[in-house]
Amino acid sequence: PHPPLGDHPRMSTVRRSQIFFALAVSLLASCTRSKEPTENRNSDDTAIRCRWKWNAGDRLCVQIKNSNTTTTSSGETRIERKSESIIDEIWHVESVDDQGVAKVIVTVDRYRLLGQGPEGQFQVDSELKNEDNDEDQLVRTTRDFFKALRLSISVDSRGDVQSARADDDFVRRVASNPLTAQFQNFLSEDGIKETFRQMIPPFSEKGLQKGAEWK
Repeated sequence: PHPPLGDHPRMSTVRRSQIFFALAVSLLASCTRSKEPTENRNSDDTAIRCRWKWNAGDRLCVQIKNSNTTTTSSGETRIERKSESIIDEIWHVESVDDQGVAKVIVTVDRYRLLGQGPEGQFQVDSELKNEDNDEDQLVRTTRDFFKALRLSISVDSRGDVQSARADDDFVRRVASNPLTAQFQNFLSEDGIKETFRQMIPPFSEKGLQKGAEWK
């Protein structure tokens, strides 16, 4: 979610680009080969079984990019606005149990929002200070939300999230502020799990042949 680029006119047509996530993470996956018979294949075929290598004490750097283009039309007037949010996260692996389930603490190291529209360009950066003290309240609140964000996630070696939660006091403060109430769904357990799955899709439980697909 991100603040709007100025007031929108009455819209007769709105087209939005598909939101995508780009992940850059220093996390290695281990792949082992095993003799596993699969449907429509000989039992001698070698299957590949992939798992994430979680190690207690690891500090992983993750970058999430969210790009959005909005085109509004009213009569003969056509207006295009573009925005891109960039979130640099730190994943700290606190522990890994004997089943390979890791407890991961997620915090935001830096938040940036870049926008362009008829009003001009703007930039929000959590590392930059606004010396003029005229920063828009919504922009400031959004930036402060990400800086204070802290999530606790349990994820197994396949990459499947077992549990996820945000700090209860933080969730209450977010819900009580009209400017941040929009983030409540993201902070729910289902919301956190879905976001995580978009970044690290779980591996298949069974070994797979080269070129195989799984859900």
